[in-house]
Amino acid sequence: MWRRTVRLVGRRSASKKSTTNYNYNTNSKSTFSIPTPKTRKSHYSTQQFNSLGEPVFPKPPKPLAKWKIVVFAGLLLAAINIPYVNKLVYQTSQPLESLGRLFLRYSNNGKGNSEGEALMSEEDFIRSLIPAKTDPTPFLGTGSFKQIFEHGKITFEDFVLFDYLLATPESHLSAAFHMFDEDHNGLLTKEQFQTLIAATGAGPQVDVDFSTKFWDRYFGNDEFGKPRSISEKQMLDLVRSLRSGVLNQEFRMKDSDNNGWISAEEFGRGLFSNAPNDTIPSYIVTKLHTVGNAYKNTKVTFERWERINTLASDLVALETGLKLISNASGHVNREDFKKVVKVTSGIELNDTEVGILFHLFDNEKYPGTLNSRVFLDVLKTRAERRLYDFGKYQEIKPQVSLLAASIKAAESFGLGGIAGAAGATAVYPIDLVKTRMQNQRTTRAGVSAAGKRLYANSFDCARQVWKFEGPLGFYKGIGPQLIGVAPEKAIKLVVNDYLRKWFSDPKREGEIYLPLEVLAGSGAGASQVIFTNPLEIVKIRLQVQGETLRRFQGSGAQPKSAFQIVRELGFGGLYKGSSACFLRDIPFSGIYFPLYAKFKDLRLSSRKKKTGRPDVELGASDILLAGSGAGAFSAFAATPADVIKTRLQVEVRPGEAKYTNILDCASQVLKSEGWTAFFKGAIPRVCRSSPQFGVTLWTYESLQKYVKGHEGWSAPTNVPVSASDRKSKQGKV
Repeated sequence: MWRRTVRLVGRRSASKKSTTNYNYNTNSKSTFSIPTPKTRKSHYSTQQFNSLGEPVFPKPPKPLAKWKIVVFAGLLLAAINIPYVNKLVYQTSQPLESLGRLFLRYSNNGKGNSEGEALMSEEDFIRSLIPAKTDPTPFLGTGSFKQIFEHGKITFEDFVLFDYLLATPESHLSAAFHMFDEDHNGLLTKEQFQTLIAATGAGPQVDVDFSTKFWDRYFGNDEFGKPRSISEKQMLDLVRSLRSGVLNQEFRMKDSDNNGWISAEEFGRGLFSNAPNDTIPSYIVTKLHTVGNAYKNTKVTFERWERINTLASDLVALETGLKLISNASGHVNREDFKKVVKVTSGIELNDTEVGILFHLFDNEKYPGTLNSRVFLDVLKTRAERRLYDFGKYQEIKPQVSLLAASIKAAESFGLGGIAGAAGATAVYPIDLVKTRMQNQRTTRAGVSAAGKRLYANSFDCARQVWKFEGPLGFYKGIGPQLIGVAPEKAIKLVVNDYLRKWFSDPKREGEIYLPLEVLAGSGAGASQVIFTNPLEIVKIRLQVQGETLRRFQGSGAQPKSAFQIVRELGFGGLYKGSSACFLRDIPFSGIYFPLYAKFKDLRLSSRKKKTGRPDVELGASDILLAGSGAGAFSAFAATPADVIKTRLQVEVRPGEAKYTNILDCASQVLKSEGWTAFFKGAIPRVCRSSPQFGVTLWTYESLQKYVKGHEGWSAPTNVPVSASDRKSKQGKV
């Protein structure tokens, strides 16, 4: 048996050689035949041919580039590690810098060092300890720090020293006092006290001037002209006055009705304020809701509040005592707890106070006993607070269940989708004109590359669309846009809020550092590309095919549907030009969101000055103006990237230049059309983006108010709200 194979090379067709195999087998009864070469179905509605009359088939869409997959994976990994990035950024911030910013913000009645030397009065000091947006009036008349400031104002060095004294346990200060009391007379001179502050290791890295009027009571000359010395009691009285004043401010925040007492639930919320949510079990957080019913008629006065908080002034002894009891009996019951507190701090707690603490810090495994670890963690958080921490009051947030989180996410996506659709529909005609103007190719002399220039300007483009395509021509391609605008706007808003939350500095009352604010907006812009790129390329091809059909009338070309375009492009083709989409959306969002926040802040400050009310809210015109203004700046800045993206994503017509990548597109456009081509469609783009984002954000915020107004007001899961705020929102007294 023998076999012979002859390979005939046929004429070139499509993108590969067609081959025919002749198989001759002497034992075979069948005769050989020439199989018909397989034909390849065209992706176009009409067949195209080259100059030799041969059919031309489009190249198959390229698969998604590996680097793009790496980018998406990198973005996902970065999102997972955002909390650690936040810690890394702000751990480098020195306490002295944070104290300096706080002091300059509130000294000299809020004018910082603009009026000579920066000094802080009692009123300035009180303002620095409460949240920035809180009305200071109820706190100013309390006299919490009257004894401290009765002899004059304090300097920045004094402010830093106060911060140090508040964060240092009394036992450490007492031990250091006796170490440097060289004469053993219970007094320290000014020089010895300076040495004590510096030698403890935790002292401020500033030179405190103890010759000021404020320190005369301790180190000034007496009636005989001799310098005074400070006693241990005077030193501890100063520390206790500071702590008592701070606790009084906190108590006033909870006692919004100025009754002189707070409920057991408000006491618990105050105790847990600013506590780390990740270290406290969820079952203990839920105790905040039940303690109010368990101790419904209990009134927690300031004396009780101060007595329990004083336990945080010396945690070493308290922790040692609790460990000894736990090792001896296995658990800490109420009687043992009262004994440990009395021995270590000298404070006698009554049964009600102990009952509230045991209710809040109940041991889940052994009910009726104290969860010492969580109790000490909460007290440690309160003991380690610095002066810049008091102004950022946050209640502990209960952990959200998966179902509740899913409902919230669905709500955000729904509201974002509706708002995005409203904004997109309102300005879609402008977007169509912008796209057609950007796709019009001309030479430096203004001559169209395809021969005849279709549009003289944006207004001429709009006129021709109305004339030849009718009013509905302005809304070609809006279907895919509306389908994709929901996930696009939702993910953009959510990612921006998420990043801003993690990047905000808790030491600066939740403010965000400008570079990190830009990074948050840029991250939001990058995240939306996964949705926007496929929608953009389909929308652009639908928008320009009207002028293509008009230009090539009589060729038999038929309009394509969105489904046809998607099928032609394939999965990889849907992400064609995604690098240019990144180039446009990242800087746009990086500019837009910080500008929007700044414009809103300026409008809010202006309203406060006009009305004189600190609780004034922004109106619809303010939101529209802020969103539109930020959108105009951002859209113009990102226009060159948008032009490149449009050129890369549009379907190339006969006689027009082809671009391989961003650099090739940019160089060809610059060479053939000049730098002004990068700003084609800038006016329609600004006119579109400016009102679109204004309408979108106004609609979004209005929908939020409307939905919450009908289903009952509830605190957002990521925003701390006090009990008094909740009552005022619900209309309760």
